[in-house]
Amino acid sequence: MICRAGIGGGDYLGSMKKLMDQHGFTILFLALLVTACQEAAPEEVPEESPELTVAIEAEGEYAPIPVAIGLMVTDLDASINFYQNILGLTPTGGFDLDGDFGRRSGLTDNQPLSVKTFTFGEGPSATTLKLVTSPPTKAEEHGRYIHDGDGVQYLTVMVNSVSPILERLGAHQIPLLGETPINLGSEENERLFVLVQDPDGTLVELIETGK
Repeated sequence: MICRAGIGGGDYLGSMKKLMDQHGFTILFLALLVTACQEAAPEEVPEESPELTVAIEAEGEYAPIPVAIGLMVTDLDASINFYQNILGLTPTGGFDLDGDFGRRSGLTDNQPLSVKTFTFGEGPSATTLKLVTSPPTKAEEHGRYIHDGDGVQYLTVMVNSVSPILERLGAHQIPLLGETPINLGSEENERLFVLVQDPDGTLVELIETGK
């Protein structure tokens, strides 16, 4: 069948009419041919709706981004400097909670909270980190190793490259722990692992994703 894409409608019909005049084709055959070409044309596939994608991802027991990390810190400025200026997290704002909400929610014994929020990267799928401060209380110190206490002892941060973070760690004289950086990959595909502590002693491991 003669169905060619890229030929304008007028030129195509003119060519077919000339062909019919030369070979004695009938108008009926032309009509059937044009109809067949139209039916054979591929249908346009609608683009996937972002709203539909989000709705599908949100199905189930958990939200699309189910976990945000909250850290109690003693020196907010020092913690902001570490997570924002050294590790490179993106600040996204913050909020305050009064003592009454702290009591009713069970989060505090009538103490207010101030929260600053950051994300690991940008975009709707980025994980949120919350740095939380409250009036000074006697806090339990973090140990040097992850087995020195129960509960959350360290954060794992996956990065495309640890090199710029290493430069900032060095500029701020933050020591690397253990024998890090160590290579988790191969000589051909290096994946560096780095371990540091934040100002409150929380261990933070930085792991390259590899190429």
